[in-house]
Amino acid sequence: MCFSTQWFSLALFKKFYFQLVFFTSCTNLVIILLMLGATMRYETDYATLLILAACFALFYSYTNINADHKKIIRVIFCVLGIYSICVGAALGFTGADDHVKDKNPAAYKWTINFFKPLSCALFQFKPTWENVQLCFPLTTFTPVSTPCNDTSCSPEKSNESKAFDGRFDTEWEISNGMNGFLLVKRDSPAQVKSIWLLPRKTSLIESWQNVNCKFYFNNDLISDHCFSIKNSYKQRIHRITFNPIQVDKIELIFYNPNTIDLMNNNVDLNSLNPGYVEIAFETI
Repeated sequence: MCFSTQWFSLALFKKFYFQLVFFTSCTNLVIILLMLGATMRYETDYATLLILAACFALFYSYTNINADHKKIIRVIFCVLGIYSICVGAALGFTGADDHVKDKNPAAYKWTINFFKPLSCALFQFKPTWENVQLCFPLTTFTPVSTPCNDTSCSPEKSNESKAFDGRFDTEWEISNGMNGFLLVKRDSPAQVKSIWLLPRKTSLIESWQNVNCKFYFNNDLISDHCFSIKNSYKQRIHRITFNPIQVDKIELIFYNPNTIDLMNNNVDLNSLNPGYVEIAFETI
């Protein structure tokens, strides 16, 4: 620690850190309780309290061990700190991401590429949409507002562009559990091998279990397949894979909405609003 017993007695040292962590915890708790009326963000902010509780336990126990054990603990903490930084960077920047990206784009890009192998390895255990964007080559398609010919599709405007805007605070959704229809195009053809889907999430994964994909090239239908998404009611990230195909237009019809929530309870079909936060197309 930075303080010497020459300036602080052991009893005063314990009392100081106890007061520091205790009052910080109380202040954080008061802020959380006050902010509940204004925003839902702080309702689940228990991580800060757990971190402060861990700091309190650490400071207290640290003052009661001998010097040799303190050296061992410092080495362990250094290793865990480096590990935490590496894993945190691999899982994606949060909070200061845009600031770092704008201030020093070269360093930001170098850091992202440096941790890319670790990000892709972690993707196998903890898939995230950020790692989908990082680890897989994706291409851009533009949604086209075209009414669905299927009578079971929703007749209302569905705001298809929200599933392709790269934002997590916008969603493309269809009300009353109806089928969804998307038509996407691009100016030049691309070799597409899979489709990534990030469904809406409420008390359940609000998406569909089946997708009918029609692939076009120069306005000619070259392939028409129906796909079933296994365990779509359990998994947040869905992937539809197929043999690589060169296309410039794709028509997607989503049907058979999920009606099972995360607690394995059935949900009324008419109360559902299935849709997607983001949709991406993977190339070879």
